[in-house]
Amino acid sequence: MKSKIVLAGLILSFISLSAFASPAYPDREPGLTEQIWAEINYPEYAVKAGIEGFVLISFSVEEDGRINISDINYSEEVLGTYVRERLGNFRLQSSEIVSGQMYQMKFVFKIL
Repeated sequence: MKSKIVLAGLILSFISLSAFASPAYPDREPGLTEQIWAEINYPEYAVKAGIEGFVLISFSVEEDGRINISDINYSEEVLGTYVRERLGNFRLQSSEIVSGQMYQMKFVFKIL
């Protein structure tokens, strides 16, 4: 019984729960990617359901750090909804981010 639990734990440890993000202008705003990436995790319910896919967003940043998503494309609606909701309640913490500047980021959700 103990060996089955250990084996199950090892199998679960091989599942990579990650969202990869890359901005369209990475050299302009190095802190932007890290802040947003830290906010987007692979939703546990999507992992359990075996849902994989991508979300591509175009957005601008308001003066107060809020993200204004102008366009969103996704392969799975549940992932698109997740990203929209997470970023809709998020504020960037940087004085160097240009208000009104348009950005693009792609998040890839894949169970490895």
